[in-house]
Amino acid sequence: MIGNNNYQRNRRLTNAVPDARAMRDFFRAKGFRVVYAENADKDTMNSKINEFMGGLGKKSVSVIYYSGHASQDKSRDSGKITNYLVPINDSTLTSVTDYDRDAISMNYILNKTDEINHGLNIAMLDACRTPIGRGSGSIQNIGAEGIYLVYSTASGATASDSGQFRRSFLKYAKQPLKLTDIFGAVKLDLRKEGQRPSIQNDAVGVFYFSKPNPKPVVTPTPPPKPQIVERIVYRDRPQNTASTTQSASKWITPKDSVCRSNG
Repeated sequence: MIGNNNYQRNRRLTNAVPDARAMRDFFRAKGFRVVYAENADKDTMNSKINEFMGGLGKKSVSVIYYSGHASQDKSRDSGKITNYLVPINDSTLTSVTDYDRDAISMNYILNKTDEINHGLNIAMLDACRTPIGRGSGSIQNIGAEGIYLVYSTASGATASDSGQFRRSFLKYAKQPLKLTDIFGAVKLDLRKEGQRPSIQNDAVGVFYFSKPNPKPVVTPTPPPKPQIVERIVYRDRPQNTASTTQSASKWITPKDSVCRSNG
């Protein structure tokens, strides 16, 4: 989690750091081990990226979130379209060659994360994707597998510094929604604001940030046990009568049973 506001050369931002702090707090509350930095220069960003990589397992769920300035162009080093995350010490960044040397390649982060972690890797780039120079078109498939990659704006477009992406994400991520449903709803929210998020989904399986409530198990009430009764037939010897037999009966429960013998 990195949020950069205080740039030397580019326009200073207002909401990048508050966005990163809110995301940091959410993921900590969800039990994630968070590596965090704000207003980070290149050395700090590289240090935090290495710390993050060192904590990945073979089957982790990893989340990458960056809020700040970024640009998109064709790298002179690799010849591929990449997104560059811009550190706050950006005074030297005037050309693609400068960005290759002094900015952070998002492609590198995603490919390295995928190389280490074969679980689920979620990445959110809450930043602009404007070209550095003449521009080179849309970013190509980065080649990393198991990545769910979300851009807060379309290729070549400017992202809003309003905090809307963060607010929308947190609103839905706190609900028991699938990952795909969360960002589908975020996409609709931001389109209403005039911003067009872009999603690349190469993840497998279903994931929730907030677990769905299990359906209550209804245990049927057993029918009442039938009451057991006994029919008692007994004799009484009437007075002044020789061996006259009378019979009588009644329904009683076992606890009321009386054993009577012949008189």
